[in-house]
Amino acid sequence: MILNFDTMKVFYVERTPTEYDALYRDLPNAVHGIFQAARNIVEHYKGINKYRISPDRYHDIDINQPDSILQRLARSGVTSVIQPIPFEHKLVGHCLTIAIMALDMLRYKNIPSRLRYAYCTYFSEDIYPEQILIEYWCEDRQTWLLGDPSMNQEVLDHHQIAVNVDFCDVDTTLSQPIPWVWRQLRKGQLDYSMYRGIHDKQEKRQVLEEVARIFVNDLAMMNNLVLSIYDYVLFPYQSDHLSEELFYCLDEIADALLVSPATMVEYDESNLIRCQPSRVVRKSVFRQEEHVFDV
Repeated sequence: MILNFDTMKVFYVERTPTEYDALYRDLPNAVHGIFQAARNIVEHYKGINKYRISPDRYHDIDINQPDSILQRLARSGVTSVIQPIPFEHKLVGHCLTIAIMALDMLRYKNIPSRLRYAYCTYFSEDIYPEQILIEYWCEDRQTWLLGDPSMNQEVLDHHQIAVNVDFCDVDTTLSQPIPWVWRQLRKGQLDYSMYRGIHDKQEKRQVLEEVARIFVNDLAMMNNLVLSIYDYVLFPYQSDHLSEELFYCLDEIADALLVSPATMVEYDESNLIRCQPSRVVRKSVFRQEEHVFDV
């Protein structure tokens, strides 16, 4: 369902205030400054300082609530998210952690925004990894843009990646939106081996199921439900073994999103396939464990 613009703006500035919002008091209004503040909070576990991270700090990656992260910063003596935060006080995380904080800051500034998944084409020559982007309303240009808060030129230079990227307006050829990838794969117009995902799946059906699972999580993001790439929906359907019926449903949703990329697809509780996810299994890579939770 396509929501009108005013409804979307209200929906995508919703956030829960915390007792640590004072850490945001000096936030800039510019999106690139907000992205920089989010990276200031989080030390990416694969970033330029990855060899300095002690094993016990990897447990941070399971923390994905803004209030918990802000509380952690406040207890370590941090008073502002824009002042340089020492390495030892940063939260170890990944692109989702950074995106979650950037999203919270954007909404704190009343900038309509939502999390989205994409496949990044420039990190690796033999596989396109999943990347978390932010779709936000750019008031100056009166349009929705895709931004990548977790990346900056320093990281690209460190990895010797010769690509020019505007991280506040990411080219969709560099970070391919999930709906587009899904439709092109279904039409047989992409090399499916490039999208085999975090589980290194080789068979075409397995790859389709992996991309479909990420697509399901992307739709959850659009409905303000944060699901990581390690999350599998258990109910009302199992996203680790998705049916052909769901594939056709995703075809329809992808077509709608490709026509109007900034629309919102509402859940339909009368349709089992399109019900809102209610039970999820979350896998913790570094703790080698998983748990089931209701959402």
